[in-house]
Amino acid sequence: MADHEDADQEDADDQEADRGGPRDATRSYPGLRLINTAYTPLLDEAGVPVSRIQPFRPVVQPCRLCPARCCRMRVVVSLWDAVRYASRLNIPLLAGITVGSSTHQTRGFRVARDARFAELNEYWSGPAELRLRSSEAGVCLGVVRLNGYERCGVYDARPSACRTYPLSWMTDTRQGGVELIRCPLPYGVTVSEGSQILQDIREGLDGWALHETIVEAWHGHAGDTLPSIEAFLEFAVPRVAGPMGIDAAPLLEHRAPEARLRDAMVDARVVPDRSRR
Repeated sequence: MADHEDADQEDADDQEADRGGPRDATRSYPGLRLINTAYTPLLDEAGVPVSRIQPFRPVVQPCRLCPARCCRMRVVVSLWDAVRYASRLNIPLLAGITVGSSTHQTRGFRVARDARFAELNEYWSGPAELRLRSSEAGVCLGVVRLNGYERCGVYDARPSACRTYPLSWMTDTRQGGVELIRCPLPYGVTVSEGSQILQDIREGLDGWALHETIVEAWHGHAGDTLPSIEAFLEFAVPRVAGPMGIDAAPLLEHRAPEARLRDAMVDARVVPDRSRR
């Protein structure tokens, strides 16, 4: 049995590497499992709850019926999630990610307050966090509307928080999960779905561990100063993108899309370079 378990773990590690996961053999999460709750019940493959005490009738794949309620929540992301998100969408990081004030002791990074990102009434104590961009109405910019249905338009690139919502988890030493479930239906999870979610939880935990390591290095690098957000990203993004095999330069691009396209067209000799005349 142990040989089969080792082989299964190797396969899972290979799949994680293929997806660009923050693979680190030194980290493990003994006893990692999903928490069976009344609103996120665990099911067998036939959709039957594993617990007989169930006040609700669970729904398999309830997202197909939901009006994207979770897409109206603030989504905080790690550096690893931010790099993966932007690289899979082929956009600069700050096109899809914004910055806000943070109160987290180990995940918040110290930078100068920047009016381009900070909301006018938002308290800014120094530490900051990365978030998915949203509209003025508070809806994620990745949401698309299809004939009355709102759906995630960046599904393959979505960060770990989205991949594991609304499930809670625990290990032999810790637990985590969401504080608020906005799903209109009980979110039933089958065994096969649970296996994928556990893998996403591992990736998310690894991503945050990497994030905290880089933030600690940043604070040692910056000292008592409060550099710009761009300075932080120039320090942090290559440290995440490099091991993932991703070129950090396009992610750190600040120019407008029109300017970037114009330069590319000039380089491709589609249009003349008038600046050389």
